[in-house]
Amino acid sequence: MEAHAHAANKDAAACASALNTAEKTFARSNDDGPAWLSYFDEAYMAAKFGHCFKELGDGPQAEHFAKRSLDMVDGYTRGRTFNLLLLANAHLQQRDLDAACAIGNQALDLAAELRSARTFRYTRDLRRRMSAFGEQPNVREFQARAHDLMPASDPRPVKNGCAA
Repeated sequence: MEAHAHAANKDAAACASALNTAEKTFARSNDDGPAWLSYFDEAYMAAKFGHCFKELGDGPQAEHFAKRSLDMVDGYTRGRTFNLLLLANAHLQQRDLDAACAIGNQALDLAAELRSARTFRYTRDLRRRMSAFGEQPNVREFQARAHDLMPASDPRPVKNGCAA
């Protein structure tokens, strides 16, 4: 969490230091931790690292960790959706629109079943970032599909109950 805060403030050095500390601490951990923390595994930590690099604008590193985050335990649809959206964002940062849209569509397949504010927020963030490439057919198709499946993820301002 500390590393993510530094990344959000664009402080790459402080973020790297916090990630290093987190990695060392995680390596020293064992399976005797509290049950409420059992979900925190290598895939979860990779997702947290990926979010940091996404915030820092480092698409290749965000992609690396987002891919690792998908090596997660089955059954966590919401978490897998988050990680796919992270990976789509990483591809978008690298201007790989085909991969960003394809992976974004995988996330939409899962997200359509969810009613989670965080899912809407992550999807809205991807859609907002993609809007810079709105003239591209694959992006237009993704945006239309996202709007149909998850209207609450629309990044456009809402006026009188309708998207502007």
